[in-house]
Amino acid sequence: MSFAAKIGVLVNQGSCPSGHYPTIITLDAEDSDNATEYSGKDKKPIGITGKGRVEFSYCVFDYDELYKMAYDYAVLRLDDACPKGSKAFARRHDTEDSDNSNSPKGDFNVWPSDIGDNAKLEYCFVPKETDPKKIKYPYPFQKQYGVFAAYSSSSIAHNWVKIDDEDSHNGNDWDWHDIKDNSTKDRIKKIVEGGDNTHYHTIKWTGDKNVLPPMSTLWRATVGVIKVNNKASCQRTFTIDLDAENTSNKTGVTGGEGNPPGISLGGHVKFNYCVIDGTDIPRAQYDYVVLRTSHYCPSGTYPVSRYHDTEDSGNGNSPKESPAVWPSDIGDNATLEYCFVPKKSGGKVYPFSANYGIFANNPGLSKNIIYTEFRVDDEDSGDCIKEKCDYRSVTHLEPRRNEYGDLTDGWDEVTTEEEFCECEEYDNNNDWNWYGKSNMPSLIGKIIFEKRHDTYFRYIHWNGKSLSKSAEVVEAPAVGEIAPSAAVSLSPEIKGFDHSAVTVELKSAGKVVVSIMNIRGDVVATVSQENMQPGIHMVKWNSGPVPNGRYVVAVKQNGKISAKNVILK
Repeated sequence: MSFAAKIGVLVNQGSCPSGHYPTIITLDAEDSDNATEYSGKDKKPIGITGKGRVEFSYCVFDYDELYKMAYDYAVLRLDDACPKGSKAFARRHDTEDSDNSNSPKGDFNVWPSDIGDNAKLEYCFVPKETDPKKIKYPYPFQKQYGVFAAYSSSSIAHNWVKIDDEDSHNGNDWDWHDIKDNSTKDRIKKIVEGGDNTHYHTIKWTGDKNVLPPMSTLWRATVGVIKVNNKASCQRTFTIDLDAENTSNKTGVTGGEGNPPGISLGGHVKFNYCVIDGTDIPRAQYDYVVLRTSHYCPSGTYPVSRYHDTEDSGNGNSPKESPAVWPSDIGDNATLEYCFVPKKSGGKVYPFSANYGIFANNPGLSKNIIYTEFRVDDEDSGDCIKEKCDYRSVTHLEPRRNEYGDLTDGWDEVTTEEEFCECEEYDNNNDWNWYGKSNMPSLIGKIIFEKRHDTYFRYIHWNGKSLSKSAEVVEAPAVGEIAPSAAVSLSPEIKGFDHSAVTVELKSAGKVVVSIMNIRGDVVATVSQENMQPGIHMVKWNSGPVPNGRYVVAVKQNGKISAKNVILK
């Protein structure tokens, strides 16, 4: 699975195309005698404005590999790693000390850059191509985008900005990460000149736009699905650990078929997530929910978040304040961000391979989709909103009195009925964010819901066997593949079936695989033939010891599957 790394290219504010999210970084320059200035061809670098507060406006794209030019250049890094062939480095800015207004502070939208009262900005350095024959384009992006570079030509305008960093005890510096050689560092310092102040050199294209390369595909959304087994193919993995209530913990399975694979229940509830590409997320015949792991939910799906008020005493939630789980936010409590995927008529019986689990109500479409409901016991401390009371007999000693009520020597045992109450339901701080969708509570409430101020999850996974009540044959997808649709009506077509042959009509040439399955979902025979041509063919098979009864025949060719219920007489 290829992994496209996110990068930021300079763009004038408001100019990001649909499908790409904008990011703005603001550096608070020195207040006293501010010397920030712009120079160059027209003193107007794309995407950089301001003096006291210098704003860098970026548009986010995904690239497996960046085009190399006849010159070095750099872009903003917005992912774990830089695209293939480029190298990570960072510039540390010691910005204004007084009433610092850097932004966005503590925001994972700009991660791995780190912005607080000072700023560490992360970049990817793309070294120039030394072989002129390999240079495909004169500029790495379309005309409306800028990059950091110290280069100019008749069609490339070179501008730069000098940012006046903090004057007092200036701590500007570099992080070179894996860059060891001084020659590479010196080349980077020609693009981002660093001392007590910082010069950013930028370029923009002014020539014929028709000679420029196409941009990358639209920004790709990612989602988190539960990692059921080690066969799962993931861009990355992480575990979210919620510290459940310590006192009389009620976390556990509340319905369905046993423990949910990929999730461990107990004093700590651990969700093992696998991050996959969700840009073209498949739709099912039922609503389902996945974890949101990128800026936006995939197209056609809706964001929702659940706030968990977790154990107060010695809280062990993890990973705390980690960009790995962003946009979810985990501290002593936890906000988990999800994407709600609405159902679609004719959608899939199960939207992913058997290596992944999802949150969904029991669809009842196949016995091989395994359903579990479980409870996470959130924090109990808070105002008691529901008491359970009863009367109990209590025996205690009282001083003995005579018939006149005067105290005498000795004690008497006295039994009374007294009321005892205990809290049955606490009002903790659990909450939701519906992001303005008024119908979301009723929709997601069938999948993730609150009961007695705890959180209940409904979870399903596919065991890899037949996916329909009619025993339709659907082969388990390979790792990372998406499961096939419920209604399999694609070519090739099944025309006949008996003890000796399956008659099929092919619409294209290619290898054909015929599978025969009993009503329990067990494959009783498989036959394959190479290089079959379009037309009607009889694929021979030997029924042998296979008894008469109901079966399902499936034919697969060129990634297309057709299945049919049959009776062997």
